[in-house]
Amino acid sequence: MSGRGSSTATCFGKIPSRGDFVKGAGQHRLINVLDQWVSLAMEHLSENPRWKIAYDSACAVDFAFVGARSRLSVVGHLRPSSDSSGRRFPFIAAATVERDDSLMFRCAPAGMGYSFGSLARICESGVKGADVSQLLSELDTVDCANDFEMAIQADPLGNFVRRTTLGSLAGMLGFSSCASLRRSILAIGLLMRPVLGQGELAISRDVYLPLPADERNRNLVAAFWIYLVTAFFRKTAVEAQFIMERRTQSPKLLIGFNGSSSTTLLTALAPDSVAERVISLVDPEWIDDQPEVTGEYGIAKLSAYLEQPGITLEQGIKTFREIFLGE
Repeated sequence: MSGRGSSTATCFGKIPSRGDFVKGAGQHRLINVLDQWVSLAMEHLSENPRWKIAYDSACAVDFAFVGARSRLSVVGHLRPSSDSSGRRFPFIAAATVERDDSLMFRCAPAGMGYSFGSLARICESGVKGADVSQLLSELDTVDCANDFEMAIQADPLGNFVRRTTLGSLAGMLGFSSCASLRRSILAIGLLMRPVLGQGELAISRDVYLPLPADERNRNLVAAFWIYLVTAFFRKTAVEAQFIMERRTQSPKLLIGFNGSSSTTLLTALAPDSVAERVISLVDPEWIDDQPEVTGEYGIAKLSAYLEQPGITLEQGIKTFREIFLGE
């Protein structure tokens, strides 16, 4: 078992039953991080004349802050909310997870399904009027580190990629064929390839990737995408932010590369306000115009391979890593 540690889950934000901010006991450093993350995002959001409309249409999200070289990660759930006077501000439940391996960075959502569900239920209770003492009592029962450890021992991502074909994943994502999925996978490789071998990075743009609507597969598909993306960053010191939308229609995974940047959260709350900062990899048709897709033998081979619906994700990952990572 990997060395691990977890602090009691805590909460921060506003709920309709209170007129002021709700803060969990202890975890002051984590609450300060969450406060800065959300407050700056809300400050920037309020500069938009239509910010209330954007906020009210925003969905709940699961999130994680993870680092390629960091033992400490933050995981949580955020839900748009307001206080008793109607002042808008999200409500968050979160915890820290400490591990001495890189699994949180490589595939956090694969092992966080249970914890994300628990934190989401607590946030939902708060937004629907639950008493603060009840919320704090429920948070005391959440152990994200243990949940991740127990889940990851069963190799959920490995089992998923071994049993899932490109065709079945395309179906989960609502694609009519593997062509859209092929474009997303190739786009990851072509966009991320330039960072290989770089220790210090400055990446100003976030990326969007598609997720299935059903919760059972959402975390596994998010982990699949994250596994592909983070493969390029494992020898760097990058701090990543993962945000997974909980919406019934076309949810997305947002990946940022600047730690707990409030701008990434702003992107999740109001995508149109910072559209220039986001690269959408949801069926990126522009990938077919890239000369590498036909001009480089390895990438052309991978492109043809990814058109075959019967190929498993495991086989696709292996070829992807051979072509883009030289493994």
